[in-house]
Amino acid sequence: FSGGESLLSLRVKAFDRVAAGQQALSELRLDEAALAFHEARGYAGEEDKGMFANATLSLLSSLPLFGERAKWELSELEEALARAASVTAESAEPLLALRRGAVLREQAAEGGVPIGVTFKEAAARARDAGGALSAAREALARELAGNLTQEERNTLSLLGPRLSLVSANTEQFRSRSEFLGWMLGVEHPRRFLVAMQDSSVARATGGLIGSYAVLETAGGVVTKVDVEDAYNLDGELSVNVAPPPPLEKVATSWAFRNANWFLDFPLSAQKLAYFFDKSGGGEVDGVIALNGKALARLLDATGPVSVSLHEGVIVSAFNVGELMRARLETEFAPATDRTPQEVLAGVLPLLLEAAIRAPEGAVSAFDSSFKEKDMLMWLAHKDYQRFVGESGWDGGVSDGVTDYLAVVSTDVGNPTGEGVTERIRKETRMGETGELTSTVVIEFKSKGGERGHNGVSRYTRVYVPEGAELLEASGGEPSGVVPQIDYASEQFRVDDDVASSFMKAHTDEGTGMEVYRESGKTVFAAWVDSSDARLIFTYRVPFRAPLDEGAREMT
Repeated sequence: FSGGESLLSLRVKAFDRVAAGQQALSELRLDEAALAFHEARGYAGEEDKGMFANATLSLLSSLPLFGERAKWELSELEEALARAASVTAESAEPLLALRRGAVLREQAAEGGVPIGVTFKEAAARARDAGGALSAAREALARELAGNLTQEERNTLSLLGPRLSLVSANTEQFRSRSEFLGWMLGVEHPRRFLVAMQDSSVARATGGLIGSYAVLETAGGVVTKVDVEDAYNLDGELSVNVAPPPPLEKVATSWAFRNANWFLDFPLSAQKLAYFFDKSGGGEVDGVIALNGKALARLLDATGPVSVSLHEGVIVSAFNVGELMRARLETEFAPATDRTPQEVLAGVLPLLLEAAIRAPEGAVSAFDSSFKEKDMLMWLAHKDYQRFVGESGWDGGVSDGVTDYLAVVSTDVGNPTGEGVTERIRKETRMGETGELTSTVVIEFKSKGGERGHNGVSRYTRVYVPEGAELLEASGGEPSGVVPQIDYASEQFRVDDDVASSFMKAHTDEGTGMEVYRESGKTVFAAWVDSSDARLIFTYRVPFRAPLDEGAREMT
């Protein structure tokens, strides 16, 4: 760090590396964070082997930046920056040892530090750091408002954006650490319902629920993971609820397995929690939907896990999809006579343990799964649910009047085979006055040969902006839905959210398509009785595009 480079430029580089370390820590990229802080020590001129907290403190307390203290007295700012540097650096320390933490109760019993406790400590330190950084920004603003030369003002102005970036990283770090501490039951035991979805069978939230897990946490670790067959809950249901009308084709009553009806996952999750409770499962703190793709991504990051059942079962990214579809007769039967649920109950704790040993890959896998909607989450706690929503993890239907399109299919019946792909094309035409007309074409094609139907139909819903007008449609089939019982005379309860959609539904006279409102959107719905079919909808949205001078019709 010699050769004529100014002390100021070195300090700025050091602060940049501190910010990079903070960002890496917020994503649990621990090795990258450690390297960034090491580089910051070098730019700060720290040759000793002290902790990076001391290096950062030295970095910021070196102001005035040209070493001419008698010329420029900034004692208040120096003190504020020094405190901010110290507590911000300290907030990072707990997570540097995260890989050695205890994920499971058995590990904590052997003396490991529960990872939830680590997250709680990190959150508390980050909260202190946030206050210190805020005080430093205020001190900097007061100094900039004073009588400074232009050179002095330019020098101090370099610190503002860097303080803001470090503050934003620290806040993200705090919120995620606090959230994970809550999830891991540091202060109170938590209980979560995990719906394990087979994505080869179309459902609104990602697939048919074949199995479910109950995950319990306490004291900062996972204390229990039980996996059961979702079909076992049907016989325990203590309430009679009429299903959504399209499900009346195959179901007498609404139950847990079909409760993920709504596109809006927070709404579906609350139905899952309700039916789980009414089937004897008890109340839960949240619901997580998990597809095979999400587990495959995590297994890509951690490597295969071995479950000690008889001769052992190796579960990897390549065969976990079969396990989620409960088809042990293909990959797993030669190795074990256990049920798919027993195998999953062995896999999940091992996978959680492996994930904390490879946190960078695990965080990337989780982020990708949430982004692709292969993993969704809803929490009963309002504040933490708000955090989940702001993070984009809740699978909620977005608000607003901007253009919107979601295509949701539900297989009604008992499909077999490899599933159906959907290819969706949307074309929008803008007229002379800015009116917007869209045509959506949905092509269905079976994968891997013929699909066994066994009376299966596909109910497809197209969600568009509220108030959209259906102009043309084709490709749908008659519904053929005949309720299996008289729900009113049998005193079945009608779900309020189902009623708000379907009791106001109508059949469009010109197209024969169903039209109704759900989750703040207009829904066009149709039945498809063939795995190779095409649906076409043309509609006009209830708003116009802003027009500039010289605008013209365009597609």
